[in-house]
Amino acid sequence: YAARELFDEVARVAPSNLESFNSQDFANMMWAYATAGVEADQLFRAVAVTVQPSLRDFTPQGLANLAWAFAKTGTPSAQLLLETIAVVFPPRLPDLGARDIAMLVWAFSKYGVHSEAVERAYRAVECELEERQLSSFSHVELANTAWAFATARVFAPALFQRIATEVVHRAAHFEPQTLANVAWSLARSRTPAPAAFAAICAAVECWPPSDFSPQNHASLLWAFAFSGSDAARLLDSLAPAIVLRSAEFKAIDLANMAWALAASLQMRPVLMATLLERLELLKDVPEHAIGGLELLCQVHQAHMALQLEAPELGLRLSDAMGQRCALAMREVELGNAQMSRRHQLVSAALHRAGHAHANEHFLPFLGYMVDIVLHETNVVVEVHGVASYDAQRRTLPSTAMRTRHMQLRGWQVIEIPPWEWPSELKEQESYLSRRLGAVARDIAAPSSTALRHHHSLLASCPGQPGGCTFRPQLWQQPHAQQRRASSVTSAAPSVRRARRGGHSADEQEEA
Repeated sequence: YAARELFDEVARVAPSNLESFNSQDFANMMWAYATAGVEADQLFRAVAVTVQPSLRDFTPQGLANLAWAFAKTGTPSAQLLLETIAVVFPPRLPDLGARDIAMLVWAFSKYGVHSEAVERAYRAVECELEERQLSSFSHVELANTAWAFATARVFAPALFQRIATEVVHRAAHFEPQTLANVAWSLARSRTPAPAAFAAICAAVECWPPSDFSPQNHASLLWAFAFSGSDAARLLDSLAPAIVLRSAEFKAIDLANMAWALAASLQMRPVLMATLLERLELLKDVPEHAIGGLELLCQVHQAHMALQLEAPELGLRLSDAMGQRCALAMREVELGNAQMSRRHQLVSAALHRAGHAHANEHFLPFLGYMVDIVLHETNVVVEVHGVASYDAQRRTLPSTAMRTRHMQLRGWQVIEIPPWEWPSELKEQESYLSRRLGAVARDIAAPSSTALRHHHSLLASCPGQPGGCTFRPQLWQQPHAQQRRASSVTSAAPSVRRARRGGHSADEQEEA
């Protein structure tokens, strides 16, 4: 209490005496407030204004401490100060130690600063680190640097490969928080790192499960599932503790773990039943209190996986919770629907070849928006972007799970990677002819058992006789009768659509 009174008194009198402070005084004072967790927005605002012209006078350590303090407290005045620091510190990178670099990039990502100056600062750090041995970074500094680049979505494959190599050699010495952070970062960066994930799994086994926080558990499971790493051994270590401590997990952790079990095909009965039981308690909780629609979308995908891929378990959500998650999935998918340029080219090529189809088509039972559905067939065409693949062009488990679900519902899925699509018109038509030919027998038999079952489900959805199509562009063969699906309107935001799975990313904290 006495310490808090002291902090409050300093915050009251300091703003009128800042002209007597030097750069070290500013850095030390702000570091103290952030470390103590004391809010003092008026003081932080006064300091931010005062130090702007003199940031070049700060020592590298002082600059790092100042940036860390403002980002840690989350004070509104941090935005302008961090953007200025992003301009000031790159020329001084050779003078910065590993700790200073880790603190600075962590500060930019923690506060969520996005600007050209910050982007240039990240690139400058990436270039600087090319000249350094990452062995000089402590495990915390290494994890925080990886976390910062992954959170900011900075594409730096060479850096992440080097980080993965360090993890292979040093994971045995990492603490639980560091293991969770670095696993999450490697997964988020889409870095193929099987050896690093194996080392992380081995290191996890050496720690008592009780030493991992609920968020650590969720982040590790999400990272292994999203990266396509083998989660079976990890679950052997963590599953019993997750079941025993299930009441300690936040909604976002529960949703991420349920999604991870589904994506990695590790739907263990006791663990999955425990997660569903806890998730059921959220059915009447407002969306803003549980993490928004994206959380419910993850639960919906896990529920689909249980019904389609593990029906023998007999596990499912209640009708009320299942419907709520399905409606959330529908809202997100329809709201994010937008045709990419490559999608438009594929649609035009299908039109030239005389294939009637619908673009941005919603599949009611699954709750998925698909790029193209060919009329009178059970064929779906998905025009994937680079976000559906890792750096080695392997399909991400989040995308693979969607495809499996569609196939289990009787759909033939043609997936078009961005690197396969030809640039010449004739080559585009030839490419589509080859791909469609591979499923010719199914195209010729639209009345198959699976498709009849799908149509019966569509018929049971009021107002959705054939699914719904966002901004339908129905290409038809000459004189063919047009079958328009129910159309919906949308603001068509620039975000592609939420099909990639897993959002523990936005919850993961620093090491």
